[in-house]
Amino acid sequence: MSVHEKFHVVILKKKRKKKKKKKKKKKKKKKKKKKKKKKTSLTHAVGKGNEPSSKPSPSYADSWVR
Repeated sequence: MSVHEKFHVVILKKKRKKKKKKKKKKKKKKKKKKKKKKKTSLTHAVGKGNEPSSKPSPSYADSWVR
């Protein structure tokens, strides 16, 4: 049983290290995507001209984030 427990602890430790690395990478990717989406939506609104008054830009970005 002690051997099994040791093995389990090693697996848990390895999993935790991998998860932390993945989370950091995901956060960086999300931040980049958010900036790009806001820029595209902004340019879209500027190009259309008539749409921003009927569709507020910030709420649109909020719905995308959700």
